[in-house]
Amino acid sequence: MRTRTQRGIALIVALVLLLAVTLLALSGLRTGRIEERLSVATQDRALAFQAAEAALRHAEGLIPALRATPGAIPSDLPSGQYDDETCHVSACNENGICARPDGACTPRWENPSFNGWVNGPTVTAGSQSVTPQYYIEVTGRDTPCESRVTQQDLQGTCTTFRITARAQPSADRAFVMLQSTFIWPN
Repeated sequence: MRTRTQRGIALIVALVLLLAVTLLALSGLRTGRIEERLSVATQDRALAFQAAEAALRHAEGLIPALRATPGAIPSDLPSGQYDDETCHVSACNENGICARPDGACTPRWENPSFNGWVNGPTVTAGSQSVTPQYYIEVTGRDTPCESRVTQQDLQGTCTTFRITARAQPSADRAFVMLQSTFIWPN
């Protein structure tokens, strides 16, 4: 009689252990799936960041050439592309140069009707490619030049530009937006 009782208990212990091992395996699979998603998200964000950074550097490289080309940076862009009543923003010129931002209006990068974005250089990593976009705002003209590196004032005046760049590998994935300030002597 004693042997029959022990066999039943052994079966119950074996089933409980099997259930515990199954739950442990399912937990491991779930953790692996989450880690894979995190890895993909990290890779997407890194690619988007590199693409936005490439667009910033591309735009910064254009400014000296545009400054040297007559009419490339129009002198009639004080803040004239804003409608004072509604703060609607019109397109920038073909070089991606925009008027001075109006502090009372929604920033261009937050305005869904803004259409002045210019495509930057395409960045590719593996099988994924991203084409970032940027625009350049003239934020100050004839301002005193100051070197932040040497802490010395430079001779003459400078024009200050704000460059905004954005990149998104795909519609439902990472989105990165960067800005830089670029100062160039007049």
